[in-house]
Amino acid sequence: MASSGKPPRRVRAPDAAPARSDAGTLDVALDAALAALDEQLPGATIAVAVSGGRDSIALLHALGTRGRAHIALSIDHGLHDESGAWVDCARNCAATQGVTLRAARVEVTGVGRRGLEEAARVARYACLAQLCRESGANVLALAHHLDDVAETVLLQALRGSGLAGIAAMPVLAADVGETAGDVSPPAGAVPVKLWRWRPLLEVPRAAIDFYVTAHGIEHADDPSNSDTRYVRNALRLQVLPAIARHFPAYRQTLARLAGHAAEAATLLADVARSDLAAAAETDPVLGDTIRLSRWLELPPARQAQVLRAWLARHGLRAPSQARLQEMQRQLGRAAPDAALLLTHEGRHVRRYRDWIVVETHSAATATVSPGEVTINWQGETFIEVPELGGRLRIEAEHSEGAWGVARATLAATPLVVRARRGRERLQLNQDGPSRSLKNVFQEHGVPNWQRARLPLAYFGEHLLWVAGIGFDTRMASRSGERLGFRWEYHQEAKCFI
Repeated sequence: MASSGKPPRRVRAPDAAPARSDAGTLDVALDAALAALDEQLPGATIAVAVSGGRDSIALLHALGTRGRAHIALSIDHGLHDESGAWVDCARNCAATQGVTLRAARVEVTGVGRRGLEEAARVARYACLAQLCRESGANVLALAHHLDDVAETVLLQALRGSGLAGIAAMPVLAADVGETAGDVSPPAGAVPVKLWRWRPLLEVPRAAIDFYVTAHGIEHADDPSNSDTRYVRNALRLQVLPAIARHFPAYRQTLARLAGHAAEAATLLADVARSDLAAAAETDPVLGDTIRLSRWLELPPARQAQVLRAWLARHGLRAPSQARLQEMQRQLGRAAPDAALLLTHEGRHVRRYRDWIVVETHSAATATVSPGEVTINWQGETFIEVPELGGRLRIEAEHSEGAWGVARATLAATPLVVRARRGRERLQLNQDGPSRSLKNVFQEHGVPNWQRARLPLAYFGEHLLWVAGIGFDTRMASRSGERLGFRWEYHQEAKCFI
């Protein structure tokens, strides 16, 4: 990925074609993959990720000739002085196929924590997902091939990865920004917004070389691909040729290993989902939690799988094995009244009473403003309150007996939203006394770290509503046309653009 100081070379495929045994391999594989895609996701709108290199240019050309490339997307990381020329190469290929190309430049951040290659990958996929949403595409076509699979399996094995890592890349997978993990769509599944599709996983690199040569397709050549300082390049250029001399079919063998690992990982994921369903609990204040006592009933290996699945559900990558074991140890051994705080991927994981909790990004980092926001409601569903890191959702309350504020009252009375200042009192029971908000929080299991961040709504100086708790019955109604309130923290941004 690092700049070599030389401009990228735009070249045609070499004149010497690969062996005739590769003829037609790409076309046959792509037609089969398209048939399978049409069966699983009928009417898919396909966006093709195109770097300008040989593999992605070949995929764009092959899909374009079949009328199945609806849009092409190209990302410039800005890591090479002449990387814009690669985007131009992708644009030229798209134009020959009558396909519109959208290009974007991304800022690669988090290099110190992730490394350059991983940071660039994260930025690239975040931007591709955003462009797909803007373009109306629900399938992102990627040009990974059989050699990529073999390299990934071996690389992950050398890194000591688990089954999910060795399983490498599935043909069709939910985008990680849409669902937790790379999981092919089961029968009857509700479609997600975006799928990653890799139709060339059974196609060797030599067959792509043949296709590019046969069609005279111009493509860009990234000089960093020959830089053996990058571990994948060293594996491809130095290690795998030695393996091929003794195991010429290593690509297919490692791909079979990836398939076996994927089957085993799917079984483990099924067990983890079942265990998580039994241990998880949605709390009105804490959100999506794990009941600690239920989690502790599981064997250690299944505890680990549940934690991985639960963290993924919160949009977090799986911790390392050592980190995961340490999280298990601390969560399991901490005293019930201990204020246990763990940090993973910049988010807070806490043990509170009998719950394991992940704080939302905004809740964990929001700066509480001492001021207040006055709202003159004019029928909006959402009221943004950036001072408290979220928004107030206002919608009709239809549940029988549920408390709400009369629509006419809210339309005529300014609503004041602010953080807690102390000495507040709330009457939740119409026939009971008002009680200090501190006692109400304790009774409802609101942890100390959240109390100062929960917004309070007032009519003048009269407390009307507390997020996660409810309405003051002296100020609200449970009959007639009324409105309910709900607080939503802003979600962490997933794109680096």
